[in-house]
Amino acid sequence: MIALIYLDNAATAPPTIPEINSPLLDYMTYHFGNPDSPHFAGEDASRYMNHARSQVARLLHTNYRNVYFTSGGTESNNIAIYHAATLAAKYGKKHIITSLSEHASVLEPIRHLQDQLGFRVDFLTPGRKGYISAEQIRDAIRPDTGFVSLMYVNNETGAVTPVEEIGKMLAEKRIAFHVDCVQAAGFYDLNPAAMCATYLSVSAHKIHGPMGSGCIYTAHPDIGLYGIMYGGHQEGGARPGTPNVPGIIGFGLAAQYAMENRERNEKIIRYNAALLSGLLIKIPGCHPNFNLAFMCPRVMSFRFDDVDADTLVAALDIRGVCVSTGAACNSHAVEPSSVLLASGLDFAEAASTIRVSLSALNTEYEMRKAAEIIREAVTFLRSR
Repeated sequence: MIALIYLDNAATAPPTIPEINSPLLDYMTYHFGNPDSPHFAGEDASRYMNHARSQVARLLHTNYRNVYFTSGGTESNNIAIYHAATLAAKYGKKHIITSLSEHASVLEPIRHLQDQLGFRVDFLTPGRKGYISAEQIRDAIRPDTGFVSLMYVNNETGAVTPVEEIGKMLAEKRIAFHVDCVQAAGFYDLNPAAMCATYLSVSAHKIHGPMGSGCIYTAHPDIGLYGIMYGGHQEGGARPGTPNVPGIIGFGLAAQYAMENRERNEKIIRYNAALLSGLLIKIPGCHPNFNLAFMCPRVMSFRFDDVDADTLVAALDIRGVCVSTGAACNSHAVEPSSVLLASGLDFAEAASTIRVSLSALNTEYEMRKAAEIIREAVTFLRSR
């Protein structure tokens, strides 16, 4: 059997950390009540859920009242965007700024606002620098700009947006700011106050928690959040349905683990350097797509001359190395990634690009072995 080398942590990070799994299994076995039920089992579940809310709030340097649990980053992004749009429209501000390199869970609701509700949108392009700059945002602002939505770390390229610089500028102009922190959580210190963020989105399974859980931070819990679904008033009316308490507990445990083990990020930086040396030095025609100084070490975007990325991903899969060509939610697309095209790559360059994403659960041996396997696969495919 081939030993698996998992390098697709931007899609999901393995939930294999004992400090998270062992107490979560205990909860699922013995603390199974509905937190909305008015008896001991329900109150017991509610206590665990509130403790998890405090754990996640500490990860975000905020009060537990500012944290609302969701089903993940996609729902958090949707809630933030529709809430920001509703409030902005009340004051006649129906202009939105975002970028073409955002996740689909940001772009699609914003396009709906544009196509169906009359909002005007500036879709900025990062170009070959890879990220949206504060200057681009400043130039796009209009008197009727209602809010800006950007991701901290791009899920396909690893590009890091200067969110604190942008946030401070927007705060001076009293423009709401939504920051998608799904890929940044666990690696960068998330402080919405320092970002001047009005909303912030996080997903549990990108920090080794369970799938199906996430949160949205709001700077104004006194206003509350408007739900995008109907049928209940859980989470202060932000969403309906019985809370996913096991997922929420796991999210809290993952947040606690991330806070207590920040030194693990030093491992990721070392693994990044080891893999880079193995690829760039030993594989002719291997190119990082962007300036690595402005990329998060967790997510790397490479292209290989004369190699089709989809074919390479399949060849690596057979050899036991898991990478991707881009976002998992767009993995069945026929065309190259729109994020890469918006970032200035031409069609051939985008079609030759793979994404490699790391976690502290990887090892330096895996980096050396992965570089060797990638080199062998690239050589084989070019020989064909």
